[in-house]
Amino acid sequence: MIDFMYPLPENIGRRMRTMNFVRFFRGLGTVDLLYFYNESEQATGKDIFRSEYYIEHPSCEGARETRWGQKAAGRVGRVLRCRPWRITEWPPGKLREYLSIVNGGNYDIIFCRYILEADPLFRLGPAAKRRVILDYDDVFSESLYGFHAETDRYRFSRLRSSLQRQFLVRYEKRCLAFGTVLFTTGRDRDKVAGSGTNANAFVVPNVYPGGVDAVANGNGHANRNTLLFIGALNYGPNVEGLKWFLETIFRPTQRERTNLRLLVVGRKPTPEVIALCGSVPSVEVHPDVPDVKPFYERCGVLVAPILSAGGTRIKILEAGVAGRPVLSTPIGAYGLDAASGRELFLFEDRRTFLEGFVRLEDREVYDSMVDNMRSVVRNRFSPEAFRRTMEEVVRRLK
Repeated sequence: MIDFMYPLPENIGRRMRTMNFVRFFRGLGTVDLLYFYNESEQATGKDIFRSEYYIEHPSCEGARETRWGQKAAGRVGRVLRCRPWRITEWPPGKLREYLSIVNGGNYDIIFCRYILEADPLFRLGPAAKRRVILDYDDVFSESLYGFHAETDRYRFSRLRSSLQRQFLVRYEKRCLAFGTVLFTTGRDRDKVAGSGTNANAFVVPNVYPGGVDAVANGNGHANRNTLLFIGALNYGPNVEGLKWFLETIFRPTQRERTNLRLLVVGRKPTPEVIALCGSVPSVEVHPDVPDVKPFYERCGVLVAPILSAGGTRIKILEAGVAGRPVLSTPIGAYGLDAASGRELFLFEDRRTFLEGFVRLEDREVYDSMVDNMRSVVRNRFSPEAFRRTMEEVVRRLK
């Protein structure tokens, strides 16, 4: 298995997705791990992985191009090679180490999380390429690209950003050449692979690893004026969405509804997040908590005000398991195929937020939303549904 980040502890969405794959592959045999970003909080996986390999990611070394001329030459070179700026460039020594590990293991399956780290796999032989399962996860050329791209009012910058996005789209399509490729939603698959035209493209949605067991005790209706936001607080789209929610929705609403509260729970909050939350009355920040269950028990509603990114929000699936209804932006609920007003409430501004929030004051509506979302998680996003799809993926490799 190849992943950017060490997948333990299983405390954020992308690690949960990785560990769902790990558990599946361990049912087939032994699993080795190659990862590129080391965090001091990592837990040991000695009882999970047979062998662990670490190569320091090139981005951890700092910029190699320090002079203006070097930067300009590097950018021109990447443009001439039609290379997207987000795809990792590996120095020759680390590239050889990467390929030596992959080739040396004589693996039946080579599983890679994220296309951004997959470029060295194009150097494998034809037989090895057919054994690669590549998980796209987010389709980066969509809303995530708009979040990360460096654009401004200058025509040249806009042109450069547009050109780089086209390079990325081409790279995403090139990755379809591996043995099988995975997407979190059907819409993502269709954008890259086309509708029904690629037999090796599969939809493997995110699942909540705890199944449908209760995450919180009791009904949350009595706490419906306490909202909960969960997410990595150093992740750009989460910070962007939280800032927008506080400034345009929560702050003006809290002035009218003085009993409204917001719990912000997540890992590694940036100074910006801490300062922003500290400036708004009735907002609590709880960083790096060992267990989210007490916060679900304190809240009545989960909010997912995400404005960019792709994939599916595991936090929404978790809320469904916890028995707490969800108020989300359309991008926050992307890929769930959940109906607004039935499984959750979608909002795009303060007016539509209040429409859903007020409807949850009705206990019958509240309980119906909880039951409907829990059913969605059980039927479409359970570990059992994940396993069935992955069995089909592996059969496709043979």
